[in-house]
Amino acid sequence: MPSRKLRLRWVELGAVLLLVVIAVVLVLPVVRNTLAASTPRLCVDNLKQWGAIFRIYSTENSWRWPLSHGFEPYGSASNAAGCTNVEDTYDFSPDLSLLFPEYGNDPLLLTCPDARQTVPPSKLGPLVIKAPRLDPGAFGIVQGPCDAAGSITNGDASYTYLGWRIDPFDDTHPQVSREQALAAGLPASGPAAVVALLSFIQPTAEQSYQDVQAHRGDTIRASIQLGALGRKYYEGVGNDGTDLFTPLWHGISVLYQGNDEPPDYPFVPVTPVMWDAIYQDENGNPTFTHRNPDGVNVLYLDGHVEFKTYPGVFPVAPSFATMKRVP
Repeated sequence: MPSRKLRLRWVELGAVLLLVVIAVVLVLPVVRNTLAASTPRLCVDNLKQWGAIFRIYSTENSWRWPLSHGFEPYGSASNAAGCTNVEDTYDFSPDLSLLFPEYGNDPLLLTCPDARQTVPPSKLGPLVIKAPRLDPGAFGIVQGPCDAAGSITNGDASYTYLGWRIDPFDDTHPQVSREQALAAGLPASGPAAVVALLSFIQPTAEQSYQDVQAHRGDTIRASIQLGALGRKYYEGVGNDGTDLFTPLWHGISVLYQGNDEPPDYPFVPVTPVMWDAIYQDENGNPTFTHRNPDGVNVLYLDGHVEFKTYPGVFPVAPSFATMKRVP
């Protein structure tokens, strides 16, 4: 029989092994999190997380996707007296008031983590008119003694989200010239499809910031926005060859009558919903907010992400990437 001393040694060895196992179990998550934190995140990683957020949001909201953020609820920045870091332009991001903090708890998802440089806020296209600031404040948390304090602003610094379904187009589609835009009172030159959207959300003397925000989820009829240019510019520029642009949720829910999963309609895999923001350099050439200068990462309505090489179809169509504000 083993001696008492030998039995004690086995007990001691077992105790040491137990302590080692406990230590490994306790330390492993810390090591894993440390390694994860040290691994460079990419623009595409954020888009994949946005796809998951949108999926959860839509399942809890009758398959509706969030509307675009739009103009800040307070309208002009002058209405937010006492606030700092306020933007009063249209934010082409998901409606941040709907998503944070209930569906997204990290506003840094709004900032492309691998962008190489900032872009001067001059001569930029109309869809992203603010330069990205590659720090935790890139998205902007409103500060100061005002009702807007704590809200997120400048949410489209790194990614563009229009909130409406725009079918892919190329540069053979109708284009609005600067002269036509000036004559018709349109806010931009470029692809007729996007000009119609920008016209719909543009505040005017008759339509305030608040008025625009109240209608940001409506269906857009291009014939109303572009009627002054003639039939050529609005016929067939909308969804499925119509002149209508529907909010992202509407494109599914208007067709789907069931109670469970929405079916895979043909347009779903090819409908772009969010992508790396496209900027312009001082010469009007497109630049991108990530390490690969050849195109952008695009999140599609069915949740998959693809890298789309520039030039190509929307959202990497040259006419879209080089749109100009008017005047």
